Amino acid sequence: MSELLAVGNPDRGDDGVGPYVVAGLAGRLPKSKLLYSDGEVSDLIAIFARCSQLVLIDALDGPAAGMAPGQKLCLDANDPALAQAPLHASTHALGVVEAISLARSLEVLPKKLTVIAIAGESFVLGEGLSEAVACAADALIEELAAAFIEDAVHA
Repeated sequence: MSELLAVGNPDRGDDGVGPYVVAGLAGRLPKSKLLYSDGEVSDLIAIFARCSQLVLIDALDGPAAGMAPGQKLCLDANDPALAQAPLHASTHALGVVEAISLARSLEVLPKKLTVIAIAGESFVLGEGLSEAVACAADALIEELAAAFIEDAVHA
């Protein structure tokens, strides 16, 4: 069973989409472990080293990617397109993409790592999710719940 990792800060607008999605799954996926990270590279690498299958949920800088708020991007950690994904970086200017690259170099990348990012529009301190991102997050919660339940039935 995969573990779910929320990356982001719920007090920075759409950067809180990862924690929002994972919180929405709490209690619905009894056989899955729900994890949280603010996106610090050392924290992410430590989590990667402990997991064999991981679904990571984060915000994407929609304007930088040319994507509309709420659009979803789903990539395997080994997909070359991940290197160009403008995943929202932490306050130290390093983020998920850099953590994945470093974890790969250290040979601690999970065997299966799926990155799901939702394009945000505002990352202002003190704001909540924008309407488009909240709608996309709610849809992702239902999609993940159904997928994880289906996997559990066939496991």
